[in-house]
Amino acid sequence: MPTYKHSCRKGSVLLFSFLFVLALNVQISLAAPKTKSIFSRPKWIKKAAPKEVVSSSSSVKEKENIKKFYYPSQIRISPELAKVQESYQGKTKKLIIHIQDAHCHYEAQKKVSQVLEKLISNYGLGLILVEGGSGDVSLSYLRNYGTQELRDEVAEEYLKKGEIAGEEYLDIISDLPFRLYGIENDDLYNAHLDSFWKVESFKEKAIKSSSDLKLLADNLKKHIYNKHLITMEEKKGGYEKEKISLTDYYQYLQDSSKKFGLDLSPFPNFKNFIEAASFEKNIKTEEITRNCKSLVTRLTEVLPKKKLKQLLAKSAKFKLEKIESQDYYLFLKMLAQSKHLNLKSYPQFYNYLNYLELSERIDGVKLIKEVKSVEEGIKEKLFKNNEERKLNEISENLRLLTNLINLQMTPDEYELYSAKKSDFKLSSWLEFLNARAAKYKLNKQTLDTSLIDNNLETLESYYQAALKRDAVLVENTIAKMDEDKEAIAVLIAGGFHTPQLTRLFKESGFSYLVVAPKITEESDHEIYLSVLKNRKPLGFKK
Repeated sequence: MPTYKHSCRKGSVLLFSFLFVLALNVQISLAAPKTKSIFSRPKWIKKAAPKEVVSSSSSVKEKENIKKFYYPSQIRISPELAKVQESYQGKTKKLIIHIQDAHCHYEAQKKVSQVLEKLISNYGLGLILVEGGSGDVSLSYLRNYGTQELRDEVAEEYLKKGEIAGEEYLDIISDLPFRLYGIENDDLYNAHLDSFWKVESFKEKAIKSSSDLKLLADNLKKHIYNKHLITMEEKKGGYEKEKISLTDYYQYLQDSSKKFGLDLSPFPNFKNFIEAASFEKNIKTEEITRNCKSLVTRLTEVLPKKKLKQLLAKSAKFKLEKIESQDYYLFLKMLAQSKHLNLKSYPQFYNYLNYLELSERIDGVKLIKEVKSVEEGIKEKLFKNNEERKLNEISENLRLLTNLINLQMTPDEYELYSAKKSDFKLSSWLEFLNARAAKYKLNKQTLDTSLIDNNLETLESYYQAALKRDAVLVENTIAKMDEDKEAIAVLIAGGFHTPQLTRLFKESGFSYLVVAPKITEESDHEIYLSVLKNRKPLGFKK
């Protein structure tokens, strides 16, 4: 969905309201003065030249880091802050770290700021690109106002209210040298925002209608589905509700495929996942460590001086956690093979290497698609009549419809919806479900399907606008990195954009990491809506 952020820049509402809060704090603190003044520039309404503070202090550092390229495997992200969802090594010397944004989510935004701080400090990151704004959107000019303590306090308050994002928060409270740059096309963004509000006008009622139909369909499954289909529904429901693990659910699919005769050869990523999972169950960390130490000892006895120095250097980095265990173990494998050592003499280490190699061969995006195909293949084996098949079709379409209305579809789901659009006739679904409800003495649903039927085009326009924005986001990212001669940049955008962005970056030869902040709490959609309501269109001039 369209992001709220980067809309109140450069002498607009954010500047005045932020400084007003700081000024209010000044009046309070003057009762017990601690410093001469919290303002470094008394004429604070005038342009504050803060951008020069950042660029001048960072000019030497920028030249040092200019433009140093890092491979995705060299970038370390703390698992306490975020998870690397996907990694790709391209052909060019350009790396994008795409951070998936959780709009107006305080916990996520705080962790985004911490991830960015480490990337700037450890890898010389200088350019952060953002959706929801265009051109220079830095807030570093606010560093000239107030003590560090007051800036921290006010920025924290704005972050909690969802009025600034994690990268803006860092820009205000830190002295780190980096630039924030918006990569939107104003017209495309504003059109997307307009379509968002049109959907919001009917969304609540449409979700209620969709949910009522889904409830009826779920109740009918208990009467129409055979026992194997019911078991499959229960397993998938348990996985979706996190009652069973992903590995256990995939293992169930593997067992069911074998039991009901589904050929898994067209699904290599699924097969590799199952095989890797079986290796993972038998991994014993302590024994791997012992095997690894024994191998290193043996290598020190047989390696020539030059290779030995490389081994010692890598081992030191591994001990200091400057390289991943995966990279270190694969390095040891290479050295062992160069001296024709039998790795099977180190069984746990050998098994772990097999596990790593299998994991490397798994394409996460393709795996998800394959799992969907496996589920469909198993169901087709289980259907005993057309009534079961029709109920399943309606149920799957309702799932798509719910995601469509909630603005939570992935690009792949939207493509599937577009291909099946002619099947989306709610009146015929309702007729089928109510006829079966009468047969099994269940309550019928009486609802006006025209609310959804008449607004499908409005919903489609939202997704079409999002897809158009994706192409522009990538185009402007590449142009800005070329203009600033940057080899590494962060792009912060919502997760819906990820599949399209990564596809376009891959086509352009870019390397990328997809990073998702670690979230333990649910977001508050009302905060997001309230912030969006108060924003001006991009390019708005009073």
